[in-house]
Amino acid sequence: MQKGAKYRTTLSRGFSLVELVVALGVGLTVLGLVFPALSEARTLAVRSVTQSNLRQIGVATHAFAQARTGELPSSLPADIGRYRWLNLVRLPKDEQDARWDGFGLLYSNGYTDTGEIFHAPTVEGEPTWTHDISYRWATPRPDEFEPLACSYDYCGDLRWESESSSRRRLRRIDDRRLILATDAIRCPDIGGLGGFSVLRGDASVLWCDRPVLATQAGMLAEDDSFPAIWRAIADAAH
Repeated sequence: MQKGAKYRTTLSRGFSLVELVVALGVGLTVLGLVFPALSEARTLAVRSVTQSNLRQIGVATHAFAQARTGELPSSLPADIGRYRWLNLVRLPKDEQDARWDGFGLLYSNGYTDTGEIFHAPTVEGEPTWTHDISYRWATPRPDEFEPLACSYDYCGDLRWESESSSRRRLRRIDDRRLILATDAIRCPDIGGLGGFSVLRGDASVLWCDRPVLATQAGMLAEDDSFPAIWRAIADAAH
């Protein structure tokens, strides 16, 4: 046995300031590369959900029309002066006995069994123009007296025929030149997605890479310039 064994104490050396700066620089560079990719992935996911919703609405609308000799769901006109109702699919109970309106007729007649397709992923909470109305779909079916809303704007065909002063009905579905719905008007910050989606008469969904037009549509909506909105959207989709 060796006497006077020497014990060595090893001290760990910390990072120098230069090494710390380099490590931080590398980390920030990686984050700078990852964040845009994550943002783009989220944008594509939102677009995918929106287009899936619109396709399901389109299929349900076709089924509705085929059972009614081509007639599309009737809807209140946009010029009735009650803009807080414009995205409701069922009106309040004290107005016209809470009747279903527009795309709400697809749900009430069993052409879709979920209200989730009427809610755009770009909308958190209440859609625009219904700040005084609770946006939710109860399960398994909404309450009988609850007003319900839709994030997508309906009735973009400029050729709609008025049956009376309080109702309107579109002509028959013909082809993709007919614009049924879009997310360019009601969804806040839709321009941030780089464009908007359009549901056409043949149940196809078109992506319009027009962020400026999407922003203009929201501005025109605030000015009640609905004919101008739909003409611009129709031109972009053709």
